Amino acid sequence: AYLLGIMFLSCFMSMFVSNVASPLLTLGVIHSTLWEFPSGSKAPHGILLGLAFSCNIGGMLSPISSPQNAVAMQVLNSDDITFSRWVLATMPLAVIGVLAAWSIILWLWRPFEHIESIPLQNAPHGDPVPRIHTHIVVVTSIITVTLWCLPPATFFGDAGVVALIPIVVFFGSGVLKKDDFNKLSWHLMFLLAGGNMLGTCARDSRMLDLFAATVRGRLETESAYLTLVIILLTVVAVTTFVSHTVAAMILLPIIAKVGSFLPAPDASANALFAVTPEMLVFLSALMCSSAMAFPISSFPNVNSLLAEDDTGHPYLKARDFLVPGSLVTLVLTLGGATMMIPWFNLIA
Repeated sequence: AYLLGIMFLSCFMSMFVSNVASPLLTLGVIHSTLWEFPSGSKAPHGILLGLAFSCNIGGMLSPISSPQNAVAMQVLNSDDITFSRWVLATMPLAVIGVLAAWSIILWLWRPFEHIESIPLQNAPHGDPVPRIHTHIVVVTSIITVTLWCLPPATFFGDAGVVALIPIVVFFGSGVLKKDDFNKLSWHLMFLLAGGNMLGTCARDSRMLDLFAATVRGRLETESAYLTLVIILLTVVAVTTFVSHTVAAMILLPIIAKVGSFLPAPDASANALFAVTPEMLVFLSALMCSSAMAFPISSFPNVNSLLAEDDTGHPYLKARDFLVPGSLVTLVLTLGGATMMIPWFNLIA
C-alpha cells in the first residue's frame, strides 16, 4: 500500500507540476525513509522504480505534465484539445499503467518481503512557512486549475496565458524569491523553444511535405489502424533509446503531416473505432511517455538511478530498469493501440 500510494501521488502530482519536478519533489520527501530500511533490503529499489515509472506515466496526464505534451499541443494547434479533455482522455490509461507497474514491481522485486513496517520520518526542521503564503498558494492553484479546465474562450483564450497567473502571483507576493527564479529549468524552456523552431523550419522549408509525399501512396492503400499501430510502435522504439522530449520534437510534426493523408473513415464502420489525424498525434505523444526500459529514456528514470544510500552508493543499476520497464511499456502500448481508440472518440 505504501508503494502504491507513492506511485499515485507522484503520478497525479505530475499533472500539475510536470514529470520533471514531481520525481525531484517526491524523492526529497522519501529519501530519508529509504535510508532507514535494513541493509540488503530491496524496498528502496522497488520504491525508486515505482517512482520513476509512475512519473513517466504521469507525464501523459495533462498538456503541462511533460515537455512532449507541450510539443503535441503546439503541433495539434487545435482548441478541441482542452486541458480537461486531455486529462479525461488519459486518465484510464494512466490508472491502468500505475496499477500494472505496481504489480510488476511487486512480482519481480518482492521489495517488502521480510519488511514488517515502513520506517517513520521525522518532521523537517526549519523556519515555519507564513500562513498567508499557504493561503496564497492554495487559492492561486485552485483558480489556475479551474481556468485550465474551462473552455479556452471563457476568460483568457489560451492555457499559456492562464499559466502566467501563478508566476505573477507567487513572485509578486514574495512566495517565491529571486533565487527560485534563477533555479527554474531554463535549459528545458530553451529546449522546448528550440523544438518549436525546428518544427517551424521543417514546415516552412516543406521538408515535412516532401517526407509525407513519399509515404502518401502507401498510406492511402493501407488501413488507418495498421498505420496507427506501426507509428505507435515506432515512437515507442525511438523514445526507448532517445529522450522523450527530443524524440517528440522530431517525430510529432512528421506524424501530424502523415496523419493528414490517412484514408477517410468508412461511413458504414463504427465511428468509435475511427482513426483520425488528431488521434494519431495524441496517442503518439502518450507513447513518448510510455517508453521506460532504460535510464536514458526519461528524466524520472535518471532521477531514480542517481539516488544514493547513506554511504554514497546508488541503489539502482541501469539493468534494473530493463525487464520491469519493458513490461510496463508493453502494457501501455497495448492499451494505447486498443482501448484508447474508442475512448478517445467517445469523449471527442
